[in-house]
Amino acid sequence: MTSEENIMKVEYFCPECGGTNVLTQNFLEWNKEKQEWKIADDHPDKDWIEWCNVCRKEIRGLEKREIKEK
Repeated sequence: MTSEENIMKVEYFCPECGGTNVLTQNFLEWNKEKQEWKIADDHPDKDWIEWCNVCRKEIRGLEKREIKEK
């Protein structure tokens, strides 16, 4: 088993429908070591949106869950 196989993978999903076809418009940086997003220190002061392509509407608060191997 390689070290990549030992890494827990996550997916983001819509809290309304559970769909994983979601978009986010944020000023974030991905930290691959910590496996988490960090808000960029030098982002513009703008409203952020999240969108579900399944619901076809704006959502608030993307959810995150571990991807289980089958």
